[in-house]
Amino acid sequence: QCCGSGAKITSNCYPDFSAEVTKERLLESKKAADTIVTACTTCVSTMNKAVKKQNIDLEIYDISMLVAEAMGIEL
Repeated sequence: QCCGSGAKITSNCYPDFSAEVTKERLLESKKAADTIVTACTTCVSTMNKAVKKQNIDLEIYDISMLVAEAMGIEL
């Protein structure tokens, strides 16, 4: 499901709606996991900002970050 940013279109045109959708996605995710992995850089950025702002205990990773970490590459 969409993180709420909608390729930055939704977040730019409807920032309040976007923020609510993002918060809802994070709270849904928190019920099942402690980490979110995505291939979308917009999701990573949007969710990381929301996690900090809403003080939600979740880690957000781009899949390339996990691959780099598994290969021993420091970011």
